[in-house]
Amino acid sequence: MKTQLLQVFSLLVILILPSCDRNENPPVIADQFFYLDENSRIGTLVGTVEARDLDEQQSLTFEIVEGNSEHTFTLEWNTGKLLVRNNEALDFETTQRIDLQILVCDNHSNDPKESSANISVVLNNLNEHAPEIKDQRFSVFKGSEAGTIIGKVIATDIDSDQSLTFKMEAGNEAKVIQLDTISGLITVKDESWFDDSLNQELVCMVSVCDNDSAQAMKNDALITIWVMETLSTTIDISGYAQKGPFILGSSIAISELTDDLQPTGRVFSTQIADNSGIYNLPAVELESRYILITADGFYFNERSGELSEAQLTIHSLVDTWDRESFNINMISHLQKDRIFELVKGGMGFGEAKRRAQSEILDIFGFTSMDQLASEEMNIARSGDDNAMLLAISIILQGYRTTGEFSEFMSRLIIDFRGDGILDDESIGEELINAINTANLQDIRQAIEQRYAGLGIEYEIPDFEKYIDQFIENFGIEPTNQFVYPASGSNGLNYLNPEVNVAKLNWDEVWGHFIVDVPEGRSLKFDVIHDETLYISTFSGTNLVWGNYERIDGTIGHNLFECTSTGECSVDVVFVYSPDPARSNLVTFDYYEDGASTPTFSRILQIDAEGGPPIDSTLFK
Repeated sequence: MKTQLLQVFSLLVILILPSCDRNENPPVIADQFFYLDENSRIGTLVGTVEARDLDEQQSLTFEIVEGNSEHTFTLEWNTGKLLVRNNEALDFETTQRIDLQILVCDNHSNDPKESSANISVVLNNLNEHAPEIKDQRFSVFKGSEAGTIIGKVIATDIDSDQSLTFKMEAGNEAKVIQLDTISGLITVKDESWFDDSLNQELVCMVSVCDNDSAQAMKNDALITIWVMETLSTTIDISGYAQKGPFILGSSIAISELTDDLQPTGRVFSTQIADNSGIYNLPAVELESRYILITADGFYFNERSGELSEAQLTIHSLVDTWDRESFNINMISHLQKDRIFELVKGGMGFGEAKRRAQSEILDIFGFTSMDQLASEEMNIARSGDDNAMLLAISIILQGYRTTGEFSEFMSRLIIDFRGDGILDDESIGEELINAINTANLQDIRQAIEQRYAGLGIEYEIPDFEKYIDQFIENFGIEPTNQFVYPASGSNGLNYLNPEVNVAKLNWDEVWGHFIVDVPEGRSLKFDVIHDETLYISTFSGTNLVWGNYERIDGTIGHNLFECTSTGECSVDVVFVYSPDPARSNLVTFDYYEDGASTPTFSRILQIDAEGGPPIDSTLFK
């Protein structure tokens, strides 16, 4: 009987003990949300991650497995407390929510289990910044009636979800103008004040305040309103139309615009007076201070050194107030549509024009040094801003026809006008590809010859400095470089600029001239040597030996030209005179893209001690 009881007890122990050590359930954790003020200090408790385990006597551990790439948070492994570790990423203006994936594990020794959940940290927006407002200027005609719109005060707030209100703080004690507290719109209230000839200017202080309920912030600025003497103003409008300079007979049209840059319907026209691009339209009677100047005609192409093969149209958007120069050029053309967009968004004309010009210069990595407006710049005058203008004109032109150039400019303007940034990387590639092939010495010579031939004074600015700066800092690598393989099927590629020494022996008699010419580019090269050397060529592809000439009976020139893009090659063998005093040096002059002077040169040393091919009959 005792034996039977013992067997039953042993069976119960066997059945019961394993079930006591069984881990049946993974930890339970649900997705959770925490709310945290932006810019919270390091060590701030965000919250405690909640999790539990249905199995008794299980302790849990916590770990962040995703979403914490900037190490913004730290999670205590044994408590689940989530703390701020790096508060630089806690900026509501750039990030409103951070999602983390949390892993929770139990501590079962034989069969540990784990679960995961998403923990979202939502940032609370704080009022960190006061609204931004700058001094602004407006104009209104004398005698304007009550309700006439003078302008709109522009202010911004970096903090999102803030509405702004405006208030007149000083300068309007006589209540001659009305300021809308919500829109910032300024209108005439007391028309008699604006009819008084003694009143020429009104200066007021305006404040702008945000709507933060806990800590509202504000800023002030001066608003200046000029009273224009009459509804019509007569001025002389003159300047230069330049790409290169537009030629004699090109047309100039001046369209008058309203304060919000809409056409009034009044247009004035003239023609360019000579090949320097100058025009003059005297005694123009305007009823508004804003004009759009349009130049249309042929121009001098500074890259080709010739006149354009078709007509080009460019523009300049100008405020005639206190302005003496009305030039039309590449910067004024590029900024036109951007100015329209900014003014349409509520920005004042002057600020919009300055901003658009700064953004254009920034595309090319330039910063204005002389603080000239685009209509004051001149490619034939000294100065850094003028040099930037000429550099931009040269960079944009490339080797494009006028039609291709006009289409390229339109693409750039469409890309730029919305946000003031060049977003299309393909346009950037075209810019760098076009300028990295330029021979700046030839371009300067062409421009100076053009102006010298016109018989006018000029001083071409140092555009080379800014083109070099653009190439160095633009950040996009050229994709249209000539490629020179190190060797071919029969030996070295003597045309490769990195090959400095060619060792010839009876096993390696042959070599090559090989180059891969990219689309849109061209190459000629001159192989120069003395009378102790002779060159033989065989079986070429897209590479022709143009001519051979000896200078003074001693120096030989062998001019080769690539006739197509893609691979251009020819098999070459150097044949020497038996004269022991023969020269071992061969000079290569490379003429890229139609350059009249060598783009670069190099010297190849021929080491013929191993037994070069010698043919005495060639040197008799």
